[in-house]
Amino acid sequence: TSPGRKVELIAKIENKTDAPIQKTYAILAAPGGFIIQKTEPKIDTMKWDLATLEPGEAQELKIQGTFVTSATGSQEISLTLEEEVATNTFPLAKSTLQIQVEGSDLAVELQLNNTPGLTWVRLGQPLQYLLKVSNNSSQIMKDITAALSINSKLVDFKTVQTENGTITPQESRIVFPKEGTFTLNPKESKEFLVHGTMAASAQPNVSPYIEANAQVNVGTNTFTGIPLKVIVVSDLALTVEGRYFGPDGNPIGSGPLPPKVGEETVYEIRFRLRNTFHDLSKTIVVTTLPQGVRFLGSAGEQSGKITSNEKTKEVSCEIARMPVTTSMVSAAFKIGVTPDPSHLGQLIGLLGITRAEAFDTISQIQFSTDAPSVSSNLDGDPSGRGKGVVQ
Repeated sequence: TSPGRKVELIAKIENKTDAPIQKTYAILAAPGGFIIQKTEPKIDTMKWDLATLEPGEAQELKIQGTFVTSATGSQEISLTLEEEVATNTFPLAKSTLQIQVEGSDLAVELQLNNTPGLTWVRLGQPLQYLLKVSNNSSQIMKDITAALSINSKLVDFKTVQTENGTITPQESRIVFPKEGTFTLNPKESKEFLVHGTMAASAQPNVSPYIEANAQVNVGTNTFTGIPLKVIVVSDLALTVEGRYFGPDGNPIGSGPLPPKVGEETVYEIRFRLRNTFHDLSKTIVVTTLPQGVRFLGSAGEQSGKITSNEKTKEVSCEIARMPVTTSMVSAAFKIGVTPDPSHLGQLIGLLGITRAEAFDTISQIQFSTDAPSVSSNLDGDPSGRGKGVVQ
C-alpha cells in the first residue's frame, strides 16, 4: 500500500476447543504511522472485549485505516488474543501482518510552538500550530485542500485565529484555503499557521491531552500526517516577593529603609505557589542569593522545609505533596543586606531568578516555572515599594 490509500484488516477468531474460553480480549498493536479510522465492533482503545467464546464460536473484527505520509518500508501490525483468569492474563494466539508501504509524494508535517518533539504545554499558554504540505514529486499537484482538527476541551477555540483558513468552532476544525483549492508545483511547500490559547483554568477531571490531526485531500485521495499529541501539565504558578512590611503595615524587617551604606537591613522573602489542576509531588523551589546577601533563617509558618547552602548561596524549599484541595502554599525566610559604597544611589539585588519544579501526578511529567528576580525596590510590598535606593 501507500500513504493515503485505505487499508482494511479483517481478523477471524474461532474457538476450536470443546470448552468455553471466558474473559477473552483481542489487542491490536500497530505502528504510530497507522491511523485507525474505523473499527467493527467500535472501540475507543486498541482492545476488544470478546467476553466468552463458546466452543465452535467465531467472531470477526474489522479495522480500517491509512498510513501517514511519513510511513515507508515494512510496517508490522499484529493482533493478540488473551484470556483473563482471576488477576492474570494468558496469551492464546497471535497473528501478524507485514505491510510494505511505498514512499509518499506528498508530505504532511505538523508542529506546535516551533518546537519539534514538544510533549507538554501549560494552561493559559499561547499555542501556534504550523501545518506544512510539501510536493516531493516531479509532477504538479492540483485540487488540494488541507484541514487541521484540534481535539481538546482545554483549547479555547474562541481565541483561534488564522489568516487563510475557515474556522469551524463547533467541529474544532480549520480548513485551508478559505475558498476553493490550492496547487503545489514540484518540490514546492505551503505553510499554514493557526494561533490560539490554552484555557486559563480547568476542572481536574478534564482529559489533559490535546491531539491535533492534519489531513490533506488531493483530488479524491486523502493523506494524513502523524497526529501531534501533547499533555497539559498543571497550572502551577510561582510568586516571589521581598517585604519590609507585613500586610497590616507593621514592620517585619529591620534596619534602615531606604538602606544605608554600612548598615544592615533585614528583609523577608516570600514564596507563594498556586496549583488547581492536578495533584503535584516532589515540588521544590530553588533560588540563589546574590553576593553580599546572607540567609538568616526561616520566618513564620511554612508549607515546606527551607534549607540554605552557604557555599552555593542556594536557598530551597521542599514540599512533598500539593493536592488540588490545597490550592495555595507559602514559605518565607529572612535575609540581611549590608550595602557597601559601590551600591550608593543604586538598587540592591535581593534574590536571583527563582525556579519551582514539580512532578505532575496525572501527566507523569516533571515540569518547572520561574519567577523574576527581586530587588530592594520591593515591588510586592505596598508600604515599602520605592524605598530601595541605597543612601
